[in-house]
Amino acid sequence: MDRQTKTAAILTISMLLMLSIPGCIQDLGTGPLLHANPFSSFSYTVGECESSGGSPESSIAIYAEGGDIIIEQRASYVCCARINLTASAEGNTINIMETNRGDVCRCICSYPISARLGNLADGDYTVNVYGIAYRDVHRPELLGSREVRIGSKQQNPYVNLILDKTAYNIGEPVRFALSKKSEATEYYYRPSPGAIKPWEVYNYDQGSWEGLKTGMLVGCIEECDSEGELIGMCVEPALPECLPLKLYSSEWNQKHWKAIPSECNGKTYTNYQEVSAEPGRYRLRLEYYTDEDCTQKQIAEAGFEIKASDDHDKTGAECEIDTDCTTAGCSGELCLPRDKAGEITTACIWYDWYGCYRDTGCICDNGKCSWDETEAFLECMERYKTG
Repeated sequence: MDRQTKTAAILTISMLLMLSIPGCIQDLGTGPLLHANPFSSFSYTVGECESSGGSPESSIAIYAEGGDIIIEQRASYVCCARINLTASAEGNTINIMETNRGDVCRCICSYPISARLGNLADGDYTVNVYGIAYRDVHRPELLGSREVRIGSKQQNPYVNLILDKTAYNIGEPVRFALSKKSEATEYYYRPSPGAIKPWEVYNYDQGSWEGLKTGMLVGCIEECDSEGELIGMCVEPALPECLPLKLYSSEWNQKHWKAIPSECNGKTYTNYQEVSAEPGRYRLRLEYYTDEDCTQKQIAEAGFEIKASDDHDKTGAECEIDTDCTTAGCSGELCLPRDKAGEITTACIWYDWYGCYRDTGCICDNGKCSWDETEAFLECMERYKTG
């Protein structure tokens, strides 16, 4: 084999290896992929397998950006996979197929997937994402579907979401307004079960919806009383299927609900706590309808970013929710952040006021782990203080 032939062979092998590496961007060109495709380019990335420590959740967001359609996804799948994407179209219906070209195994993790369909003509499109297919073992399923507007029609002809800015410091209210083209026209929305707001927030980096439309009424609010009994209430909002959409200015306080598994006298229940959003990329979304039967759906969206501010970094917050805190010390006399508790040891000496800690709980109070100052706890401590 001469030198020129060897060089050509090495370049060919190198290109094949690059295309086979998971996580690489695969650009399928600027020309039409199939004869009738409305898009002229398709590219995607599949990130490395990420372990979350629990059961990884799947999520998907599909939206327009200029003349492109973007897919942002978190795929919960086997950790030995090599995921490839292909795109095709039938008229204005675009189908994305995800296929595992690797293996299957017993471990599960989360894959961040991003895809872009480029240079689409103005119009309305339906985007379907199917996956994850694996030989004859895993049949593809519909993972997500969304109607998207492109080009001159992208600015919604009926209702728009208008943010006061595109970047916010952490903890800063995200203010926005709903506006409509015709003040005389009525629009409607269909509330999700437990939700009281028509809008919702999607976190790209976490791959999740924040607070199930953020202003949610949680299903059940329960707590464990001093006798080990579950007390509380469950909310089953009897909301009409289709409500008039009122145009107003509103804001998101960067808070959302988080489900916390808890136990009460051997019974497992789910408690909900409101926690702060983390820095990252977010998208505000409104689904509404042009008819009072809520059959003609429209979508308005707006993107923004939450950034970590210097003031927040200086607060030294050691917790966000109660489960970030735990008791420590030989006699359980300390209330500390869970990640610090194992580093602290105390002498095994008993003082009578340590018994007061049994009548209260170790909680997160304004970013600090501390004992819950219930009336019984304060009375107990006062008794030993004056005695």
